[in-house]
Amino acid sequence: MSNAMCGRYSLTDPAAARRDLFGDPNGSVPEPNAHIAPGTEVLAGGRSAEGQIRAAILFWGLSSERSDSSGLVVNARAENVARNPSFRESFQRRRCLIAADAFYEWGMPEEGAQIAWKFRAADEGYLAFAGIYQPLRSATEGGPATGCVIVTTASNDLVGRVHDRMPAIVTRADFDTWLDPETPREELQDLLRPVSDDELQAEELEPLS
Repeated sequence: MSNAMCGRYSLTDPAAARRDLFGDPNGSVPEPNAHIAPGTEVLAGGRSAEGQIRAAILFWGLSSERSDSSGLVVNARAENVARNPSFRESFQRRRCLIAADAFYEWGMPEEGAQIAWKFRAADEGYLAFAGIYQPLRSATEGGPATGCVIVTTASNDLVGRVHDRMPAIVTRADFDTWLDPETPREELQDLLRPVSDDELQAEELEPLS
């Protein structure tokens, strides 16, 4: 079983997701993308000063604090996000919802061909990943000034057949709780449990060479 990060997902109609997930129909959206990768502009929703959900374009990834690493940090583990010095303040104060219509995980069968699996909502609606955000240290000119990471959790049984981690998915009923800066840490941690198997559907894709 792969231990790689959860590093690919899809959002093929960002404008519709902005309306449907966040109730915020006006404003810019990133380009449609069926294979969103780290270092890409993504659609996210956060809580405005008035307490409403507002959509924004964020950069997926944060610079590593390790001086010997030039890569991006794109995931935070649910089990330690509240204690990790890199994420602790953001988990307390800067939480967001990251819009998706599917995510991908890769498994390695015995014969060695890497198999991709696509996971979608059982009702084929949009998904909202738990995210946290921070100002970027070095934003590109004209690009987002804020970066985000996806919070991952232990896989449910469905995803666990392929991978031991999955994005933490926030249900619509819990959007306000996740985004509310006054929500106690214990309640936040409860929202990061894996969704049940019957909330997702899985599709095996063509092997990757």
